[in-house]
Amino acid sequence: MSKLRLLACLLVALGGPGRALVAQEAPFTGAFKIGLGSLSGDAKKALDLGATFSFAAEGAYSLSDRSSLVGEAGYRYFPGDNQLLSFIPVSVTATGVNPTIYETRNRRTEAKGFQLTGLYRFEVMPKQFYIQAGLRLGQNKATETDTGTQLVTDGTAIANTGTISNSHILAIRTIASVNEKKTLSIGLLAGVGYRFLGRYAAELNVFNTKIETPANGAKTGLVAEVAFSVQF
Repeated sequence: MSKLRLLACLLVALGGPGRALVAQEAPFTGAFKIGLGSLSGDAKKALDLGATFSFAAEGAYSLSDRSSLVGEAGYRYFPGDNQLLSFIPVSVTATGVNPTIYETRNRRTEAKGFQLTGLYRFEVMPKQFYIQAGLRLGQNKATETDTGTQLVTDGTAIANTGTISNSHILAIRTIASVNEKKTLSIGLLAGVGYRFLGRYAAELNVFNTKIETPANGAKTGLVAEVAFSVQF
């Protein structure tokens, strides 16, 4: 056997196990996710609207052909609705108190913040259907924005509060205030996912969360969310 042929055989022998080792290495994959879900429970009552939107970046490290550890970092938004807390009546009776204040106050409450998630994922049908469970940590900041008008009177009866020139109306003030409250939320997450077309996946996840508002305090709720991911 020639020296050249012997060298080629040695390279093949050494390269074969190396290629097998590379093939067996657990790959790291990443994905971008967007989600849309519904919020229920006391947290929904505090916001007066049960919806949530999110986007996140995900990284998965395979432990075996059917299991992996998943880490996710993202941003979540809980939009709120407008609540009419009070209104100025057309006519008021005498109170005998100077000053007496009436107000029309509207409040909008919403929450948003960053979140970190750690999951264990198991492939029920490899590369197609999977289940997952883990913990979701969120830093939620609730914001209450109040707007409206205050009517200050001298406590005398007024037949028409819309008459600005009435001598018993001492002042008209604008309401504009913002109050915020932050809270740490730690919740359990469980979900299922389905992969299609190689790079895409759709998930249904359920997790519990906590939101603390200045007016209502800390409230918990359950989120059911559909997420769509694109692998990169």
